[in-house]
Amino acid sequence: MAIKISAQKGEEEPMYKNDNSATSYIGEGVKIKGNIVTEQPIVLKGKLKGNLQAKDSVTIEQGGEVNGNIKARTVNLFGKATGDIKTEDKLSIFPSGKFNGNINSLNIVIKEGGKFSGTANLDEKTSSDK
Repeated sequence: MAIKISAQKGEEEPMYKNDNSATSYIGEGVKIKGNIVTEQPIVLKGKLKGNLQAKDSVTIEQGGEVNGNIKARTVNLFGKATGDIKTEDKLSIFPSGKFNGNINSLNIVIKEGGKFSGTANLDEKTSSDK
């Protein structure tokens, strides 16, 4: 099943793949102070000050922001994040994405225009093995 998240006029409309369950969505204008733990994929367009842990994927849309650590199977960054990111599979930083912190992932993709400042560890052993 694919879920289409509508975008503002003039923005790219990303498609989020969701094969097993509903996707949690934190919309624009929502500000959360605290930690989020979810079994489902999560899409964030609001602001989070705290840690985010998902068994599945995390997508931070353009305009979304996380100040804290992120742990997930995959992370797609269109917005901003500061902290540590640990993935079991892949971190993708898209052209509008900005990340400042430490990465521990099997795969890292930084699209042209994506910004990264920090350290990266490409390791076969990630979150569940350490």
